[in-house]
Amino acid sequence: MNEIVFLSGKGGTGKTSMSASCAFLQGDCITCDYDVEASNMHMLFKLRPQKVESISTGQLARIDLNQCVECRLCQNLCRFEAIEELIVKDLACEGCGLCFHICPVQAVSLVPRTVGDMFQSSGSIQAGHFHANIRAGSGNSGKVVSRLKDQARSFAAESGIQILISDGPPGIGCSVIASLTSASLVVIVTEPGLSAFDDLQRLWQLLCSRQVPAVIVINKWDLNPGYTELIEKWARENKLPLAGRIPFSEAIANSIAVADIPAANSALASLYEPVWQAIKIHASI
Repeated sequence: MNEIVFLSGKGGTGKTSMSASCAFLQGDCITCDYDVEASNMHMLFKLRPQKVESISTGQLARIDLNQCVECRLCQNLCRFEAIEELIVKDLACEGCGLCFHICPVQAVSLVPRTVGDMFQSSGSIQAGHFHANIRAGSGNSGKVVSRLKDQARSFAAESGIQILISDGPPGIGCSVIASLTSASLVVIVTEPGLSAFDDLQRLWQLLCSRQVPAVIVINKWDLNPGYTELIEKWARENKLPLAGRIPFSEAIANSIAVADIPAANSALASLYEPVWQAIKIHASI
Protein backbone atom coordinates (compact mmCIF):
# COMPACT_ATOMS: atom_id res chain seq x y z
CA MET A 1 0.00 0.00 0.00
CA ASN A 2 1.00 3.66 -0.32
CA GLU A 3 1.26 5.73 2.83
CA ILE A 4 1.75 9.47 2.47
CA VAL A 5 2.80 11.20 5.70
CA PHE A 6 2.43 14.98 6.05
CA LEU A 7 5.06 16.56 8.31
CA SER A 8 6.05 20.13 9.06
CA GLY A 9 8.98 20.47 11.42
CA LYS A 10 7.01 23.13 13.31
CA GLY A 11 3.38 23.57 14.22
CA GLY A 12 1.02 26.01 12.54
CA THR A 13 2.18 25.63 8.95
CA GLY A 14 -1.17 24.26 7.71
CA LYS A 15 -0.19 20.60 7.70
CA THR A 16 -3.53 19.30 8.99
CA SER A 17 -5.64 21.37 6.59
CA MET A 18 -3.36 20.21 3.75
CA SER A 19 -3.52 16.50 4.64
CA ALA A 20 -7.28 16.62 5.24
CA SER A 21 -7.83 18.40 1.93
CA CYS A 22 -5.77 15.82 0.06
CA ALA A 23 -7.74 13.01 1.72
CA PHE A 24 -10.96 14.75 0.71
CA LEU A 25 -9.81 15.05 -2.89
CA GLN A 26 -8.65 11.43 -2.99
CA GLY A 27 -11.93 10.09 -1.70
CA ASP A 28 -11.76 6.41 -0.77
CA CYS A 29 -8.76 6.16 1.55
CA ILE A 30 -7.75 5.59 5.15
CA THR A 31 -6.62 8.52 7.27
CA CYS A 32 -4.52 8.54 10.41
CA ASP A 33 -3.54 11.31 12.84
CA TYR A 34 -0.14 10.67 14.42
CA ASP A 35 -0.18 13.89 16.44
CA VAL A 36 -1.30 11.87 19.45
CA GLU A 37 -0.73 14.71 21.91
CA ALA A 38 -3.07 17.10 20.06
CA SER A 39 -5.01 15.21 17.39
CA ASN A 40 -7.49 17.30 15.41
CA MET A 41 -7.85 15.79 11.93
CA HIS A 42 -11.04 14.00 13.00
CA MET A 43 -12.59 17.37 13.84
CA LEU A 44 -12.30 18.56 10.24
CA PHE A 45 -14.02 15.40 9.02
CA LYS A 46 -16.59 15.65 11.85
CA LEU A 47 -16.08 12.00 12.78
CA ARG A 48 -17.45 10.21 15.81
CA PRO A 49 -15.46 7.25 17.15
CA GLN A 50 -17.00 3.83 16.62
CA LYS A 51 -14.35 1.91 18.52
CA VAL A 52 -12.32 3.03 21.53
CA GLU A 53 -9.61 1.15 23.36
CA SER A 54 -7.23 2.10 26.14
CA ILE A 55 -3.53 2.30 25.36
CA SER A 56 -0.92 1.08 27.81
CA THR A 57 2.80 1.65 27.31
CA GLY A 58 5.48 0.95 29.88
CA GLN A 59 4.96 0.22 33.55
CA LEU A 60 4.22 1.91 36.86
CA ALA A 61 5.37 0.79 40.29
CA ARG A 62 2.86 0.12 43.05
CA ILE A 63 3.68 -0.46 46.73
CA ASP A 64 1.47 -2.71 48.87
CA LEU A 65 1.59 -0.91 52.22
CA ASN A 66 0.08 -3.93 53.96
CA GLN A 67 3.10 -5.99 52.96
CA CYS A 68 5.71 -3.20 53.17
CA VAL A 69 8.07 -3.23 56.19
CA GLU A 70 9.00 0.44 55.65
CA CYS A 71 12.69 -0.14 55.06
CA ARG A 72 12.47 2.69 52.51
CA LEU A 73 15.11 1.07 50.32
CA CYS A 74 12.97 1.77 47.24
CA GLN A 75 12.46 5.41 48.19
CA ASN A 76 16.12 6.06 48.96
CA LEU A 77 17.47 4.43 45.78
CA CYS A 78 14.94 5.75 43.24
CA ARG A 79 16.98 8.04 41.00
CA PHE A 80 13.80 9.71 39.69
CA GLU A 81 12.58 10.64 43.21
CA ALA A 82 9.27 9.04 42.25
CA ILE A 83 8.52 7.64 45.72
CA GLU A 84 7.51 9.91 48.57
CA GLU A 85 6.29 8.61 51.93
CA LEU A 86 6.16 5.18 50.26
CA ILE A 87 3.65 6.46 47.68
CA VAL A 88 4.58 6.30 43.98
CA LYS A 89 4.17 9.55 42.03
CA ASP A 90 2.92 8.43 38.63
CA LEU A 91 4.27 11.38 36.64
CA ALA A 92 7.77 10.86 38.05
CA CYS A 93 7.88 7.06 37.80
CA GLU A 94 9.79 5.80 34.76
CA GLY A 95 8.82 2.17 35.28
CA CYS A 96 12.47 1.08 35.42
CA GLY A 97 11.66 -1.72 37.89
CA LEU A 98 14.53 -1.08 40.33
CA CYS A 99 12.18 -0.85 43.32
CA PHE A 100 10.51 -4.11 42.26
CA HIS A 101 13.81 -5.99 42.16
CA ILE A 102 15.35 -4.64 45.37
CA CYS A 103 12.31 -4.89 47.67
CA PRO A 104 13.24 -7.51 50.32
CA VAL A 105 9.62 -8.49 51.01
CA GLN A 106 8.21 -8.26 47.46
CA ALA A 107 5.85 -5.45 48.39
CA VAL A 108 6.36 -3.69 45.04
CA SER A 109 4.56 -4.69 41.83
CA LEU A 110 4.70 -3.35 38.29
CA VAL A 111 1.41 -2.58 36.54
CA PRO A 112 0.70 -1.40 32.96
CA ARG A 113 0.80 2.37 32.48
CA THR A 114 -2.42 3.54 30.78
CA VAL A 115 -1.49 6.62 28.77
CA GLY A 116 -4.68 7.38 26.82
CA ASP A 117 -7.17 6.08 24.29
CA MET A 118 -7.09 5.07 20.64
CA PHE A 119 -10.09 5.74 18.41
CA GLN A 120 -11.32 4.20 15.17
CA SER A 121 -13.93 6.07 13.11
CA SER A 122 -15.40 6.01 9.63
CA GLY A 123 -17.02 8.66 7.47
CA SER A 124 -18.39 9.42 4.04
CA ILE A 125 -14.91 10.10 2.66
CA GLN A 126 -12.61 7.68 4.42
CA ALA A 127 -12.98 3.96 4.76
CA GLY A 128 -11.51 4.43 8.22
CA HIS A 129 -9.82 7.00 10.43
CA PHE A 130 -7.49 6.35 13.36
CA HIS A 131 -6.32 8.76 16.03
CA ALA A 132 -5.32 8.75 19.69
CA ASN A 133 -5.27 11.08 22.65
CA ILE A 134 -2.64 10.58 25.32
CA ARG A 135 -2.68 12.24 28.71
CA ALA A 136 -0.39 15.14 29.52
CA GLY A 137 2.96 13.96 30.81
CA SER A 138 2.36 10.35 29.76
CA GLY A 139 5.25 10.07 27.31
CA ASN A 140 5.87 7.10 25.00
CA SER A 141 4.19 8.91 22.09
CA GLY A 142 6.38 6.99 19.63
CA LYS A 143 4.96 3.68 20.82
CA VAL A 144 1.41 5.03 20.51
CA VAL A 145 2.11 6.16 16.93
CA SER A 146 3.41 2.68 16.11
CA ARG A 147 0.22 1.16 17.53
CA LEU A 148 -1.90 3.51 15.43
CA LYS A 149 0.07 2.70 12.30
CA ASP A 150 -0.27 -1.05 12.87
CA GLN A 151 -4.04 -0.71 13.39
CA ALA A 152 -4.49 1.42 10.27
CA ARG A 153 -2.40 -0.88 8.09
CA SER A 154 -4.20 -3.98 9.36
CA PHE A 155 -7.54 -2.35 8.60
CA ALA A 156 -6.28 -1.40 5.13
CA ALA A 157 -5.26 -4.98 4.41
CA GLU A 158 -8.66 -6.27 5.52
CA SER A 159 -10.63 -3.71 3.51
CA GLY A 160 -8.43 -3.72 0.41
CA ILE A 161 -7.73 0.03 0.59
CA GLN A 162 -4.40 0.95 -0.98
CA ILE A 163 -3.93 4.57 0.18
CA LEU A 164 -3.23 5.76 3.71
CA ILE A 165 -2.97 9.52 4.26
CA SER A 166 -1.42 10.39 7.62
CA ASP A 167 -1.20 13.72 9.43
CA GLY A 168 2.08 13.58 11.34
CA PRO A 169 3.17 15.43 14.47
CA PRO A 170 5.36 18.56 14.45
CA GLY A 171 9.03 18.46 15.34
CA ILE A 172 11.60 15.71 14.82
CA GLY A 173 11.09 13.65 17.99
CA CYS A 174 10.31 9.99 18.54
CA SER A 175 6.68 10.28 17.38
CA VAL A 176 7.87 11.75 14.06
CA ILE A 177 10.44 8.99 13.66
CA ALA A 178 7.77 6.35 14.37
CA SER A 179 5.48 7.93 11.76
CA LEU A 180 8.16 7.41 9.08
CA THR A 181 8.06 3.62 9.30
CA SER A 182 7.04 2.16 5.91
CA ALA A 183 6.11 5.61 4.57
CA SER A 184 6.04 5.78 0.76
CA LEU A 185 6.43 9.56 0.69
CA VAL A 186 6.69 12.45 3.14
CA VAL A 187 5.07 15.76 2.25
CA ILE A 188 6.80 18.58 4.11
CA VAL A 189 4.41 21.48 4.61
CA THR A 190 6.26 24.70 5.41
CA GLU A 191 5.69 28.44 5.36
CA PRO A 192 7.93 31.37 4.40
CA GLY A 193 9.55 32.36 7.67
CA LEU A 194 12.79 31.98 9.61
CA SER A 195 11.48 29.50 12.19
CA ALA A 196 9.71 27.33 9.61
CA PHE A 197 12.76 27.30 7.33
CA ASP A 198 15.06 26.29 10.19
CA ASP A 199 12.75 23.47 11.28
CA LEU A 200 12.34 22.40 7.66
CA GLN A 201 16.11 21.91 7.37
CA ARG A 202 16.25 19.84 10.57
CA LEU A 203 13.39 17.67 9.36
CA TRP A 204 15.12 17.20 6.00
CA GLN A 205 18.27 15.99 7.78
CA LEU A 206 16.15 13.41 9.61
CA LEU A 207 14.51 12.23 6.39
CA CYS A 208 17.89 11.93 4.66
CA SER A 209 19.24 9.84 7.54
CA ARG A 210 16.23 7.53 7.23
CA GLN A 211 16.35 7.58 3.40
CA VAL A 212 12.66 8.52 3.14
CA PRO A 213 11.62 10.25 -0.12
CA ALA A 214 9.96 13.62 0.27
CA VAL A 215 8.45 16.61 -1.50
CA ILE A 216 7.78 20.10 -0.20
CA VAL A 217 4.67 22.30 -0.22
CA ILE A 218 4.96 25.99 0.67
CA ASN A 219 1.80 27.21 2.38
CA LYS A 220 0.88 30.92 2.55
CA TRP A 221 3.74 31.52 0.14
CA ASP A 222 2.64 35.02 -0.84
CA LEU A 223 2.96 36.40 2.69
CA ASN A 224 6.72 36.58 2.15
CA PRO A 225 7.65 35.95 -1.51
CA GLY A 226 11.32 36.64 -0.82
CA TYR A 227 11.53 33.89 1.78
CA THR A 228 9.56 31.60 -0.52
CA GLU A 229 12.24 32.06 -3.19
CA LEU A 230 14.93 31.36 -0.58
CA ILE A 231 13.22 28.09 0.44
CA GLU A 232 12.76 27.02 -3.17
CA LYS A 233 16.41 27.75 -3.94
CA TRP A 234 17.48 25.65 -0.96
CA ALA A 235 15.11 22.85 -2.04
CA ARG A 236 16.61 22.79 -5.55
CA GLU A 237 20.14 22.65 -4.12
CA ASN A 238 19.12 19.70 -1.93
CA LYS A 239 17.17 17.94 -4.70
CA LEU A 240 13.93 18.21 -2.73
CA PRO A 241 11.06 18.41 -5.26
CA LEU A 242 8.50 21.20 -4.96
CA ALA A 243 4.95 19.83 -5.16
CA GLY A 244 3.38 23.27 -5.19
CA ARG A 245 2.42 26.47 -3.42
CA ILE A 246 -0.74 27.40 -1.54
CA PRO A 247 -1.46 31.16 -1.24
CA PHE A 248 -2.70 32.81 1.92
CA SER A 249 -6.48 32.89 1.99
CA GLU A 250 -8.91 34.14 4.61
CA ALA A 251 -11.38 31.59 3.25
CA ILE A 252 -9.02 28.78 4.26
CA ALA A 253 -8.63 30.24 7.75
CA ASN A 254 -12.40 30.66 8.07
CA SER A 255 -12.98 27.05 6.98
CA ILE A 256 -10.63 25.73 9.63
CA ALA A 257 -12.15 28.02 12.26
CA VAL A 258 -15.52 26.30 11.83
CA ALA A 259 -13.89 22.83 11.51
CA ASP A 260 -14.42 22.43 7.78
CA ILE A 261 -12.00 20.90 5.27
CA PRO A 262 -10.76 23.73 3.03
CA ALA A 263 -10.94 21.62 -0.15
CA ALA A 264 -14.63 20.91 0.55
CA ASN A 265 -15.16 24.47 -0.69
CA SER A 266 -15.15 24.24 -4.49
CA ALA A 267 -13.39 27.58 -4.79
CA LEU A 268 -10.59 26.37 -2.52
CA ALA A 269 -10.41 22.91 -4.04
CA SER A 270 -8.82 24.44 -7.15
CA LEU A 271 -5.89 25.53 -4.96
CA TYR A 272 -5.29 22.08 -3.51
CA GLU A 273 -6.08 19.87 -6.52
CA PRO A 274 -2.89 20.53 -8.56
CA VAL A 275 -0.75 20.09 -5.44
CA TRP A 276 -2.43 16.77 -4.65
CA GLN A 277 -1.95 15.58 -8.23
CA ALA A 278 1.76 16.42 -8.01
CA ILE A 279 2.03 14.53 -4.71
CA LYS A 280 0.35 11.48 -6.25
CA ILE A 281 2.87 11.46 -9.08
CA HIS A 282 5.78 11.46 -6.65
CA ALA A 283 4.07 8.75 -4.56
CA SER A 284 3.47 6.63 -7.71
CA ILE A 285 -0.27 6.49 -7.08
